[in-house]
Amino acid sequence: MPAIGGTIYTTFVDQLDGDESILATIDPGSGVVTEIGHSGVNQLSALTFDPIGNRLLGLGQDDTGDYALYELNTATGHASEIGSLGINTSAGALTYHAGLNQLFAVQFVSSPSGFGQLLAVDSVTGSASPLGSLQPEFASGLAYYPLTGQLLFTSGFEEFGAPFGSWDPVTGIQTTIGPTATIFGMDYDPDVDVLYGISGAVAGTGGLGEKLFTIDPLTGQATLLVTLDRAEFYSSLAVIPDIPAPPAAVALAPLALIAARRRR
Repeated sequence: MPAIGGTIYTTFVDQLDGDESILATIDPGSGVVTEIGHSGVNQLSALTFDPIGNRLLGLGQDDTGDYALYELNTATGHASEIGSLGINTSAGALTYHAGLNQLFAVQFVSSPSGFGQLLAVDSVTGSASPLGSLQPEFASGLAYYPLTGQLLFTSGFEEFGAPFGSWDPVTGIQTTIGPTATIFGMDYDPDVDVLYGISGAVAGTGGLGEKLFTIDPLTGQATLLVTLDRAEFYSSLAVIPDIPAPPAAVALAPLALIAARRRR
């Protein structure tokens, strides 16, 4: 059992409303899910914490059905729109890279190639810029791992075999590490050095998620940490650390070290 770390947030669709997402917290020790409130936004599919702006951010549908970047109130659950991503398909994963001070997201692109689109997202305007393809096309979890400076990704959709891998922002190289559990949101807690993942709606079955995992960032091996006290259509996971984020120079150190080694 990990030591007590930061606060874990998640979103799930209101089963009575059918579309609107609810913000909640998870106790990793007991599995208790505490509802904070309705977001006022449909299909909040991803969450991440921006330590520079001290903001909980998410991706969800705006009034036109397009995907937009939102800031969530951690006291009420209400989401305020920052701006549209400017893409005409859905996005299912979001993370903040502290070393680069950059938001990244994954756009779902239905194509024969089976690749999704990795996006750089402007945290001020919400506008997204394409960076390149990412496989699988339906990435459901994206997390910044500060010990390597890389982005970790997974897909909770069973038809893709629940792959787990990494993307290097310095080289753009994607590496498949191995299979993991059916994860629909993941984030790293630097307070306790733990990568968490949550199970959500299981593809093709209409089932609900109810499990919180710890994930080995080097192998993708998922270990059940606790069964949650309520089963829901969970779609995201984000940790707000209790320990303040390091200065930018310290956060950049892993990337600088990686770059220096590659120049040798």
